[in-house]
Order: sequence, then structure tokens, then C-alpha cells
Amino acid sequence: MIDTRQTVSRLQSIESLAIIPRVSSTNEIARRVLDECIENDLSLPQAMIVAGEQFAGRGRNERQWSSPPGKGIYATTLLTRTTADLPLVPLDIANAVATYLRDTFAIDARIKWPNDIVAGGRKIAGILIEARVQDTRAYLAIGTGINVEAFE
Repeated sequence: MIDTRQTVSRLQSIESLAIIPRVSSTNEIARRVLDECIENDLSLPQAMIVAGEQFAGRGRNERQWSSPPGKGIYATTLLTRTTADLPLVPLDIANAVATYLRDTFAIDARIKWPNDIVAGGRKIAGILIEARVQDTRAYLAIGTGINVEAFE
């Protein structure tokens, strides 16, 4: 079970946290929010969507991302950045995930470009970033899947 209070107490710039037990894909939900905000000229909330399970998770190049219940952390963060910042976003996010895993859990997490985190030669996390650009703003849905227990 996710301790929501503990999670929220460590957030620095997130306004909203949605925890959904089972969802097709956290990025799919995030895209709906993103589209709604852009179409109605609303500011994008700095939010995170966390799922206990995804039944249609996906990775880069439309590859399926296995997201069974209790085996991982599946989340999408909504953020805005300037279009000038876009080229560095994938590296920034990968670095943040790898650093967090090293600092918090003493896992020798390394970045495998462009969107994977590996430890001991095995993929332990994947990152999928989707962006919509409007003028000089980029609206981002940053999907992160982190394996917390081995599965087949």
C-alpha cells in the first residue's frame, strides 16, 4: 500500500497527486489532462498520476511495458518547460531517477540512453516522455515505470 502522506510530504513542486489502483496507462490519463488544458487555455497542473497496475502500459516505439500489480511503481508526472529546455529533459529525468535509486536504496542504477535505467546489467526502469508544444511552452507527460520486484 502506498503511504500517501509520506509521498506528499516529499514532493516539492507537485500540486496534485492521483493514485489509481488500475488504469490502462498513466500516460494516457495524463495526455487527456494535457489536451484538456491546452484546448481550453488552462494552466497545466503540476501533477502526478500513480497506478497500482497498468493493463496497457507502453514504452518507447509502442513497446508494451509490463505493469503487473505489486511489481512496480507506475507513474506519470505533468510538467511544463520552455521549448528551449526540451533537449535536456530526457537526460534530466533519467538522472533524477537513477540518482534517487542510488541515494535512497543504494542501488547501482545507471542510465542506458535514451530512456532506461539499469542495475547489474538488467533494466529496472523505463521512462517515456511525451510532449505537446504550444508557442514557446512544452507541456510534458513524463511516464516512469520502476520495477520493484522481479517478474517474468
